[in-house]
Amino acid sequence: MVKPEIWPVDAHIKVFKDTEPENPRDLMLEGVKNEYIPGQFAIRSEEPIEITIETETLTHLDTGFQIPIQWNFVGFVPIRTNTPGQRRCDDRDTPLEDLIRKAPCEIPDPLLEVSTIPLKADVTQPVWLTIFVPKDAPAGAYKGRVEVKGETESLGGLDVRLEVYPVTLPDERHLKITNWFGDHSGLDDIDRFHKVVMWSEDFWRIIRAYARNMAEHRQNVIPTDLKGGFSDRRLIRVFQGEGDKLRFDFERFDRWVETFMSEGVKDYIEGAHIALHAWQEADWHLPEYTILNSDGTIARIVPEQDALSPESQAFLSQYLPALQKHLEEKGWVDIYLQHVGDEPTPRDVEKWKKLSELVRKLAPKLKIIDAIQTTEAVGYIDIWVPILHVFDQNMSFFEERKKAGDEVWFYTCCAPTGKYPNRFLDFSLVKVRIIHWMNFKYETAGFLHWGYNAWTKNPFRDTEPGGLPPGDAFIVYPGRNGPLNSIRWEMVREGIEDYELLWLLSQKHEGKEEAMNICNSLIRGITDYEKDPKKLEDARRRIIKAIIEKS
Repeated sequence: MVKPEIWPVDAHIKVFKDTEPENPRDLMLEGVKNEYIPGQFAIRSEEPIEITIETETLTHLDTGFQIPIQWNFVGFVPIRTNTPGQRRCDDRDTPLEDLIRKAPCEIPDPLLEVSTIPLKADVTQPVWLTIFVPKDAPAGAYKGRVEVKGETESLGGLDVRLEVYPVTLPDERHLKITNWFGDHSGLDDIDRFHKVVMWSEDFWRIIRAYARNMAEHRQNVIPTDLKGGFSDRRLIRVFQGEGDKLRFDFERFDRWVETFMSEGVKDYIEGAHIALHAWQEADWHLPEYTILNSDGTIARIVPEQDALSPESQAFLSQYLPALQKHLEEKGWVDIYLQHVGDEPTPRDVEKWKKLSELVRKLAPKLKIIDAIQTTEAVGYIDIWVPILHVFDQNMSFFEERKKAGDEVWFYTCCAPTGKYPNRFLDFSLVKVRIIHWMNFKYETAGFLHWGYNAWTKNPFRDTEPGGLPPGDAFIVYPGRNGPLNSIRWEMVREGIEDYELLWLLSQKHEGKEEAMNICNSLIRGITDYEKDPKKLEDARRRIIKAIIEKS
């Protein structure tokens, strides 16, 4: 039997089925304590074989301290069209050099749950390694091994060498990160893919797995659908009280928040939008909502309507004060962020401002946040989240807003495309990772993306819902008992960990200037940045060295 070829690959490089083998050598990795370190290798055989992977624990060469190696086969998903996709969300063409492969093609992305895989002849299979370095791990050199196994014998492997530096990533999160569930709460997708009854204990078990996944990737904002019981499938139910009075049941909402907090997503609560965007009308509507009798039967269903109609305002005049009061009672009002309406533009911002004004009047202690595509909201918003190219085009404006005391994040979604960084499937993984270096360089307090799990009917075969750029709608996949990670999601975490290292350096004496200089060596502008992973790793190494020298 001819043994397969096995070789290490930089974790930033997407390995395709036709990727040619390279010379075998040790897999060299490095990192700090309390962080996840990715690694990758590839396998290719001249004849078909069924394979699995076995790992030998990384062992400190002096003390014997051991760190386990997790592994996953990387799966492939198809893309039909390249970014920007069939539905043009942005007028900036993506240069060919910014696309890793021309569509239609298959792109490596999901980290599969399978323990064995049939390897076809002359087809390259990537394998992803994930190493978490605990805080008590001694610094220094570690050595382990990965073996590729056939049915009865070892087919070869690689030595894995890890250098752990004497730096510890903080447990605290210093960058606000939110990725939204599909339909914001994700309840429908959880119900659909995991086949659990909504609100059952099995449902909450699955939700806990998703919360844990977000925490492991340093998301610290709880995405919470607060359409206020607009449907009985939502987190807050509305009951008919005496006369025109309404009663709001926060039991599900509390359990949702407490579940995420118990898993480590605990810094902020993000309430989804009060109003829906009626795009064709440049208008804002209150979604349909259900009012229940005390026994849980439906008293009436109020249809979707103008968000500023008398009936809408009558509802909000009870709902928003009740929400604020409940948050105060739970001690959460200071960490709560309230969306008004998604992506106001110059075309519809005037009515959005009236809605914002109403929210401010009815619940003055709630901070108002929104993804926004206009600068015409001064005085009506606390946390500006411009889409990245709007931030780029109006940087001096947002600097002024920061000086005035407003908070500024940025977001990406189906845009921007072109040379901008984003996390589409046909973009390089450096373009995913470097987003959070930009958070540091431009001193933006957070990052938002709408698509954590807005899955199609079969996300493993369709990654372009509605003609969106491939991969925009989701960055995890449905697994057996929770989410499956993607290599893009792993690289998002790498970027956030890089931000934390920059933050650590910035806290040292004269460290902020040095951190910014290192950042500037990679990023000259939002569309002008280094795409060579070696230069990014070199910059990261300089950060770590500077932290050690200043400690």
